[in-house]
Amino acid sequence: EPSSWMPLLRGSRAVLSGDFCQLPPLVRSNEAWEGQLGVSLMERAMSLGDPFVADVVPDTGIQTVFLDTQYRMHATISDWASTVMYAGGLTAA
Repeated sequence: EPSSWMPLLRGSRAVLSGDFCQLPPLVRSNEAWEGQLGVSLMERAMSLGDPFVADVVPDTGIQTVFLDTQYRMHATISDWASTVMYAGGLTAA
């Protein structure tokens, strides 16, 4: 996250794309963990609103969109991922 702030602050607009439920930052330092560097920029932005609802977070200009259709997994695996990681919000195509 720290390396993202300079371009974000200098630009007029940014698009973050990714999955906030997977692959959290690897933090080995207790000091860094206590400084909340174990939270990704995407996870921090998504925590401002309901991550499973397309929404604009009030007073931030952050627009969130949850892509709820899984195209590349077998339905059984997709159902498991939906239940365990996405609060039931993911469907198989």
